[in-house]
Amino acid sequence: MKKLREKIRNLTIQTKIFLSILLVIFIKTQSFYFMTWSGNSYVLPIITIGIISLFLLPMLFMNKKKNALIYGTVINVVITVLLLSNAIYYEYANNFLSIFQITNAKYGAEIASALPSLVKIYHLVFILDFIVYFVFKIKNKKIQVFKKSNQEYINKKERKILVAVLSVLAVFSVGYAGLKPEDSLKKRFWSKNTLIAQSTIFGYHYYDIVNFFSGTKNVPFKTFSDVAETYKANLNAEEKKQDLNKYLEVKDIAKGKNVILLQLEAIQNFIIGEKINGKEITPNINKWLSENIHFTNLHSQGLGTTADCEHTVLNSLYPLENGSVYQFYAGNKYYNLLNETKEAGYYTSFMHANDKGFWNRFNVYKNVGVDVFEDIQSFEPITEWISCWPSDEIFFRKAIDKMKNYPKPFITNMVAVSSHYPFSLEGIQNKEEKVTIDVSPYNGTTFGNYLETANYVDYAFGKFINDLKESGLYEDTVLVVYGDHYAMNVDDKDMLAYMQSIGKPLNKIKQKINYTNVAAGMSIPGVPSMVINEPVGKTDIKPTILKMLGIPDKFSIGKDIFISDSHVNISTYNIITPNRMYTDGKWYDIESGQEAKNIPEDEKKILDSYVAEMNKEVQISESIIKKDLLRDKEEVDRLYDELNK
Repeated sequence: MKKLREKIRNLTIQTKIFLSILLVIFIKTQSFYFMTWSGNSYVLPIITIGIISLFLLPMLFMNKKKNALIYGTVINVVITVLLLSNAIYYEYANNFLSIFQITNAKYGAEIASALPSLVKIYHLVFILDFIVYFVFKIKNKKIQVFKKSNQEYINKKERKILVAVLSVLAVFSVGYAGLKPEDSLKKRFWSKNTLIAQSTIFGYHYYDIVNFFSGTKNVPFKTFSDVAETYKANLNAEEKKQDLNKYLEVKDIAKGKNVILLQLEAIQNFIIGEKINGKEITPNINKWLSENIHFTNLHSQGLGTTADCEHTVLNSLYPLENGSVYQFYAGNKYYNLLNETKEAGYYTSFMHANDKGFWNRFNVYKNVGVDVFEDIQSFEPITEWISCWPSDEIFFRKAIDKMKNYPKPFITNMVAVSSHYPFSLEGIQNKEEKVTIDVSPYNGTTFGNYLETANYVDYAFGKFINDLKESGLYEDTVLVVYGDHYAMNVDDKDMLAYMQSIGKPLNKIKQKINYTNVAAGMSIPGVPSMVINEPVGKTDIKPTILKMLGIPDKFSIGKDIFISDSHVNISTYNIITPNRMYTDGKWYDIESGQEAKNIPEDEKKILDSYVAEMNKEVQISESIIKKDLLRDKEEVDRLYDELNK
């Protein structure tokens, strides 16, 4: 140790500056991996050092200390901003930033309002070096490493050795990370966590930028005929012919009935049927689900936004990066549920108590061709606001008033908002009457606030069901209710503590499943209550409704939700079965949370078929969206006719 200290003391100032900045950035990067579960690779620290060294190598060719310090500081600042912004975004979305989200900058006010609850004490690690520097600066002291002395600034021999070693490491790191567009985009851009573990956070952003600017060049399928062949092969796969569990025959069961799709903001399944301090969190939703069809295992099929949920449900396609389908591909031709029902004689509407430009919705639904687009102005005068939006209670009441006057039959997509992050009920009137639970010991936490907003939404939902029945609409309407996406981060400590307290602890795999599992149910006139525990997805909603209404479904990735094939695919290349989860390229046992090994051969064959199916479905969705492959109606009709001979 003494000899090591002596060697460090004898290093030149240039080398000390270089190694100090390298060490600081490396510590920040490793901390980022730890915070975001993305560091599950033994080789990752090595290639991280190699790529950081590549960024910093120019310092070793600068003959003036000031220039080297300025350059190193700029690199440090840029990487700090990159890591900190990704870490904060991960708190919000359990995901990483993407250049595809560049258009989301216009929602800056909403993003800024959520920041205080997203910044955590451990994020200080990213700026601790700057704090230390400024403390020394204020006290007019110099940091010992950079202190002026008789020691030489540059030793050419030492520099040559350092450059040689770091160059080898950098070449190895870049080679291992595989920073080649053709490799990354066609083979490896599938799981962000896995990609980061293989290529570092810097490699991930490189891939992301190349992917963005490559446009449609790298999509798996270039033409609809290519899609059609793969689509047919997927439908006719041997494993798809196994015996399927059929819960209900729905063909033509709701012909001529109205349809209401009610999308509840951030209502996850883990709160359904549960209590806190002796009181049900969602008593009205619980009651409605018990009287109708309850899907306990319905999943969001992306890690995105409210708009991604709308896209998945209405188009039965997987989403792309957060919100990017609505932002970049609003003018595409989709076989949208609202469009298909309109062609069959339905009056169609979209309702959301927000500005029409949010998520580019006005252009999206104009392209779909809905008969009426009801935005925030349609619900004025507004007598109760919660945060920035009309309360769900007001929205629901006024929506029913509108639906009573719609021509029949109608279909409407309602998007609620009161339980939006950061889960504030600011502006609510008579809160003590509308929020009936005590959330201690979670008062003042994000989780506690979420439980309160969910309890309020439940109150509004109860009034909605009662008002719908009194209006005479309920008995002649198919009502589909589902949460749009996650509320709590995957590893929120208060949520995990609550789940432990009710005897339902979550291991790492259950945490991932919990994250995509949303509340869901359906009421169909004349159909008795039932509970479906099989895993299903939102892509299954559109084909099921069209089948119930007796309307042809020209193209969907999903299937009849009442015919179970015992798994659901997530667009992040995850698969959920009743007892296993496929994530990061491996199968895990859900109950134990451990990697599944020695899987019986017959089961392995089925699981392998699920992976193959998932890959094809995600590739089909991506190609259709990016290349607008449903534009040719004749080709789509030809495929439909061939499949329905």
